[in-house]
Amino acid sequence: MLKLALKSLRANALRLGLTAFAIILGVGFIVSSFVLRDGLKESFGSLSKEIVAGTDLGASAPDGAAIFTAEDLEAVRTLDDVRAAEPVVINVETNINSIQPIKADGTVIETQGQPPQIAFNWADDDVLRNSTIEQGRAPTKEGEWVLDSGAAAKHKFNVGTTYTLSTPSGNKSAELVGTFRFGPDNITNGATLMGFSLDTVQDYLQQTKDGQDRYNEIIISADANVEIEDLRITVQETLDASQSAVGTQIEVKNETDIINEQAEEFNFFIDIIGYALLGFALLALFVSIFIIANTFAIVISQRTRELGLLRAVGATPGQIRLSVLVESLFVGLIGSAIGLAAGVGIALGLKEIFPALDFQLPDFPIVLTPFTISVALSAGTVVTVLSAFAPAFNASRISPVTAISGINPDAEKKQTLRLIIGGVITALGIIIMLVGLFGGSSVLAIVVPLAVGAAIAFIGVTLLSPLAAGPLSRFLGKPLEILFGTAGALAKQNAARNPQRTASTASALMIGLAFVSLAAVFSSSFKTDLTEKFDSKVKADYVIRNDTAELTISAEVSEKLKANDSFEVVVPFSFGDTFLLPTEGADETKIDDGLYETIVMPLDPKTTDGILNLDVTEGSLTALDENTIAIQKSVAEDLNVGLGDTVTISLTDGATEELDIMAIHDEGQIGGNFTITPLVVTPERFATIADTNLAYSIAMTKSPAVSVEQANADFEAFAKEYPTAIFESSAEYQESIAGEIDQFFGTLTVLLALAMFIALLGIANTLTLSIFERKREIGLLRAVGMTKRQTRRMIRWEAAIISAVGAIFGAVIGIALGALLVKAIPDKFLSSFSIPWGLLAILVLLASAAGLLAALFSSFKGSRVNVLDAISDL
Repeated sequence: MLKLALKSLRANALRLGLTAFAIILGVGFIVSSFVLRDGLKESFGSLSKEIVAGTDLGASAPDGAAIFTAEDLEAVRTLDDVRAAEPVVINVETNINSIQPIKADGTVIETQGQPPQIAFNWADDDVLRNSTIEQGRAPTKEGEWVLDSGAAAKHKFNVGTTYTLSTPSGNKSAELVGTFRFGPDNITNGATLMGFSLDTVQDYLQQTKDGQDRYNEIIISADANVEIEDLRITVQETLDASQSAVGTQIEVKNETDIINEQAEEFNFFIDIIGYALLGFALLALFVSIFIIANTFAIVISQRTRELGLLRAVGATPGQIRLSVLVESLFVGLIGSAIGLAAGVGIALGLKEIFPALDFQLPDFPIVLTPFTISVALSAGTVVTVLSAFAPAFNASRISPVTAISGINPDAEKKQTLRLIIGGVITALGIIIMLVGLFGGSSVLAIVVPLAVGAAIAFIGVTLLSPLAAGPLSRFLGKPLEILFGTAGALAKQNAARNPQRTASTASALMIGLAFVSLAAVFSSSFKTDLTEKFDSKVKADYVIRNDTAELTISAEVSEKLKANDSFEVVVPFSFGDTFLLPTEGADETKIDDGLYETIVMPLDPKTTDGILNLDVTEGSLTALDENTIAIQKSVAEDLNVGLGDTVTISLTDGATEELDIMAIHDEGQIGGNFTITPLVVTPERFATIADTNLAYSIAMTKSPAVSVEQANADFEAFAKEYPTAIFESSAEYQESIAGEIDQFFGTLTVLLALAMFIALLGIANTLTLSIFERKREIGLLRAVGMTKRQTRRMIRWEAAIISAVGAIFGAVIGIALGALLVKAIPDKFLSSFSIPWGLLAILVLLASAAGLLAALFSSFKGSRVNVLDAISDL
């Protein structure tokens, strides 16, 4: 049987080669996700070592907050065995990209999807600094800065030139006095590094508190031949004693621990990229399962008589199964091996593709680990063998008489059983998805059941789809019959007469388009929801924001806007983390360590009604003062409080304050860069609760006393003065957010295009195999007058019908999944459901057109069938 399997492989090399190609693509993308992830980890691992080089010990708070004072630094410096100690003030933990240099032409370095811009203080000690001036000199006073040489060359910053820098303290002018090399080779992985004097960076980042300088870290270089662990304990005890008054927990770590911690921070984001790519790769491999199963089913169907003769001369069912599975094993191994090599190339290709998607990847080495190799070979091989198991089992159950005669008396019974099994499997998949969507308590508890349930449901729908595939094929083929006559009629009949094959062929495309349709429905719903909420909650003529929600806007901007006569109401949207003490009857499941964690924002009650609608259901905001608070309905329910009750809130100095509930507002988030938080207080009270005066966005209305032209001119002048922020009209803002959602949808579609391509490959594969199966039929059609052109047209339109069937099935399933997803998301985050009918119609048409392209080879092959040879087989 082994010889027979090898002989069959050679005889069906073209057919099985197309199947192997699907495995190559699926495995290739799995490999690329691991190669990309491991390469980036190695690259950033080397960077972590460069960052920490020269540091023996480092002290910091767990959240990276600026807690250390000059007294703490001096206490460490005076310890025995400490060679040098330097303070670190850096914007990585607090707000990356918070200091941005503005180029001479008034433009800025892009931030969205790009490497970060990191500002820090220029240390005095050469070893701890790990940076060397290459041109000019080090910064020594306020108004001076240095830039890494790579960023200076890339973005054309020149030493000796004064530039404007956007900072949390407002716009600052500073002279670029030098460029420097970070580490031996200035390997920054694309980041922009900026150095300032200690006083300057503290001023820019607003890290002076209570009249004292504050540092994020203290780094230490020990004397030679010192036992580092002993020194670590000494430093820990010293800082614990110094910090005991404020009760802050600090951590003192050695060089290895710091490197590992730094690497973990990098790896967290790298893993997100890797897992996202792996998810799309697994989807592609899942699509391949249907193609492989369909290919083997067709090949075995064409070999029915051959297998029947083998059974007649003594081959057992087990030997027949073994023969088919051996074929699949070889196909899987060969495809997986080639896919392993292809994965390396795909990883390098993704590096070039990502910038087009506004996401820059640094250089990374090619890392092919034993784990990646084993996963690649096993995944492709196992998937292929499992996909061929059902066809192999069916082949072994063919009796010699049935195989030779070509008549299967149990066909109708099998079809009924198939539909029953399909219904059960579909129901099971839906139940699992519902459990994840409505019962999941975490992201993992939602995503895993959703993915597993969707995979099971797709299998079930594939088994059920022949019920609709035949009628739908006839419906879709009717216009072709009218337009193209005999060729169109035959295309319709070919797709409709074997609905099981049509459904199986279309199933792979169905899966791919289902996920594209799901993304389209979700994106459309999100855009609709954002527009409705923004229109109903924010009455603004102009908005200011940043390209990422985490970036802040200096208080200087809103103060200048308030002083400008062109704008009547200016509301900065700011928020900070805070805690409420639980009250009697509070929901204990929402209390963590005796505190209720939430978010607070400041609003001036005199101007709120002019620009913001909080949907107040009880009480009023007009009388809000320093001793009162507005609270969201869900928070009030969690704490078992109501209008007029008192809640206790934590302040920045560690004290607490009792505030009376003046108003209760309804659920609902605006989305985008604008957020209505659970708690609302006056700006004066906010200053005691949250340690920030920065805004995440600003909304404003035009003064009725000035013309639209004057307001627009003043607004554009501000935009030129502060180019790091995005200045837009209300309509432009909504268009921009919609564009960002569309870009995200486009990125998903590009990644899902792999599954779509594999699905179209499956259609081409099936049609190519059908040429062998229908050789005599095509020969007879040619004999009675069908031209080569008509033959090609018939096969191409058959492919278009099959593609359209799969696309329609996929669109319907995608809409259903989208409806479930939107329903499962709380209304305060997403309450609108929208179906982009026009876009879905375009996707179906594009899929049908792609089917025409997929059938080019098959149609050419079919038109070249030798008429005499085909007839002689009768």
